[in-house]
Amino acid sequence: MDQLDILKNGYGYVCFTYTDGSKKVFRTSLNTKLLLEANAFPKSTELYDFDRKKMIPLETNVNVTISKEMPELEEVDKFANLYM
Repeated sequence: MDQLDILKNGYGYVCFTYTDGSKKVFRTSLNTKLLLEANAFPKSTELYDFDRKKMIPLETNVNVTISKEMPELEEVDKFANLYM
């Protein structure tokens, strides 16, 4: 299964890994039905964070991975993700 298929078919976790090794993780979807149910209309340069109920801009110069399960994070990344 392609990583984008995870988001097209339902919810998935997107992880941005920055050059310093830090990570930003959020739960999103590209499924039109799920986005409409959440009243979310992201632009082509955004993804909707279903847990924080806000748009997340797509970033450049990051490594992007998509998974069905929440990825394991270091303690510092867990803390940082509380305030994103």
